[in-house]
Amino acid sequence: MKSGNILLTVALTLGSSSLFAQTGVASGTKFGVGEDSIRCIQNISLYEPYAKQKNYKDALDYWEIAFNECPAASKNLYIYGVNIVKWQITQEKDPVILAELKKKLMNVYDQRIKYFGDDRQYPTERILGNKGVDYMTIYGKDADLNLAYEMLNTSVENRKGISSPEVVKSWVEVSERMFKANPELREQYINNYLKSLEYLDDYLTNIAKDKMVEYTENVKTYLTEGYAKSGAADCEALEGVFGPKIEENKENIAFLKQTIALLRRSKCQESDSYFAASEYAHKIEPTSESAMGMARQSMKKEDFDQALIYLDEAAKLAEKNDEKADIYLSMAVIYSKRKSYSKAREMALKSLQAEPGQSTPYILIANMYAMSASDIYPNDHILAQTVYYAAVDKLEKAKSAEPSKAAEINSMISSYRSRFPNNQDVFMHPDLKKGETITIGGWIQEKTTVR
Repeated sequence: MKSGNILLTVALTLGSSSLFAQTGVASGTKFGVGEDSIRCIQNISLYEPYAKQKNYKDALDYWEIAFNECPAASKNLYIYGVNIVKWQITQEKDPVILAELKKKLMNVYDQRIKYFGDDRQYPTERILGNKGVDYMTIYGKDADLNLAYEMLNTSVENRKGISSPEVVKSWVEVSERMFKANPELREQYINNYLKSLEYLDDYLTNIAKDKMVEYTENVKTYLTEGYAKSGAADCEALEGVFGPKIEENKENIAFLKQTIALLRRSKCQESDSYFAASEYAHKIEPTSESAMGMARQSMKKEDFDQALIYLDEAAKLAEKNDEKADIYLSMAVIYSKRKSYSKAREMALKSLQAEPGQSTPYILIANMYAMSASDIYPNDHILAQTVYYAAVDKLEKAKSAEPSKAAEINSMISSYRSRFPNNQDVFMHPDLKKGETITIGGWIQEKTTVR
């Protein structure tokens, strides 16, 4: 080869990186071509160490070059990019620049969807969920609720029980705000609230670990409290929304279960819709919930025998302790009304066994003791007064179980203490001595201390 040709070849080779340089955006490649490829790799290697250390100030310039010139290079551009732009937002005071930075943050998500939306672990729907959360956070009261809802709803309804609790929370919050702005969206909010509890339960069962278990439970509590205060839980309004649909959905078990659960959470268990939905659901697929609905309907009709039959069925079908506790307590109340006190106490104690941290079963037992005093000792009014010792013992347990109700329970304790035998009566009675243990007779058969 002639020397001139050799020199030409070398020159072309040395100059190729400059001559054919293209960014990743221009070339449609991950890193770009030629010098732009080297520039991309250099900037990625420069921003990442700073970003990992949360030194977003020093990471910013290098990250922006890589983000703009080779956006398909790495998912880390977006993982770190969200944090970098959020940091920028916290540092900026100028409202004009701040508005642009908010758009920039949304663009980070959009660009991630464009280049990595088909990622199996972090698909478009998951990215949209996080985008929706951040959108609501940075725009707050100025947020376009329809736009936010579109993002969050797409995410949650595609991911359901694998949605992060934070995304589910934001989805329901937006639904609530939309309902408050437009009452015609009540049903949408209610349905989303109900679905959120289902999805969060699935997340707890299949995904949540360690701190996420407590956080997810807190989200459920927060959403339930929000629903209760929202105004959507008005029984008359719910009757208007769901009542007309029950007959046409009387064979749709999913709809019936959802309606029963909603009305229970809204404390509308005396509504016609609750009874109708429970009756249809019980015929198709008996559950503790539907059996409880049938029992409440029987109680409303004062058919207590039938109510007890349904409650017993509900107790056998119940899987959760809080459900069992409610069922046994309902049975205790019925037996108490019928003055079957011994059986009522048995059910109240079963309720406590299922869920120990309750005060109501203890209060019920205390009241039954007090009501029995003259029947247990009809011929000895001093001994009859000692029954109130046992009643107060139960009220003290009630107060220990739920200290938040101390004021109410103390009022009852004060009332019952006023009925204790006085010191002279105790001194004069042959069967009583202050400080000694006695056994209350009759159906009570419980030890207590003479005061």
